[in-house]
Amino acid sequence: LSSTRCVVMMGGTLTINGGVFTSPNNCNISISGGKAVISEGTFNSVEGCIHIFGDGSGTNNSEVEISGGTFTASDNAVILGNGTSKYYDTKITVNGGTFNGKIKTSGYMACGIYHPQRGQLSIKGGTFNIEGGSGIVLRGGKLDLSESVVFNFTKKEGLTEGWVGDKKTKLPVGKVVIAD
Repeated sequence: LSSTRCVVMMGGTLTINGGVFTSPNNCNISISGGKAVISEGTFNSVEGCIHIFGDGSGTNNSEVEISGGTFTASDNAVILGNGTSKYYDTKITVNGGTFNGKIKTSGYMACGIYHPQRGQLSIKGGTFNIEGGSGIVLRGGKLDLSESVVFNFTKKEGLTEGWVGDKKTKLPVGKVVIAD
């Protein structure tokens, strides 16, 4: 399976057991209701391999569960939420996989997971390779982070802080950054 377009979910369950997903622009998978279960695959995107948006209704929540695969975002967060007040109640579970985050846009920093919304973020495994940025930025919700998660950072010349996602508040570079 190979895709060059964003898969948009608005309900149901999507199971991915392999394949190559390359998006020349933004996301590979956008979840706005329903659940994506990913065990393998190669995902390449500019901004956010996975975009996840809940609707806060309690009936159409969004969920992603990742146990393997390689996810590379060349210019922003690898897994990207939305901090707009109507997009909340998400569940993100990472049990494994490789997450490569890079940044090109001036003033911003790379991020493995950007979680600005209310919801649950459970990181039990995986390797985060971040160039010029942070492993996880948490602006909302609850985080459960296992000690077995590996974070590898490469400094980008002159980058010690930057914007992440949709909020213009500069944040420091670090393993886990908790911000408002």
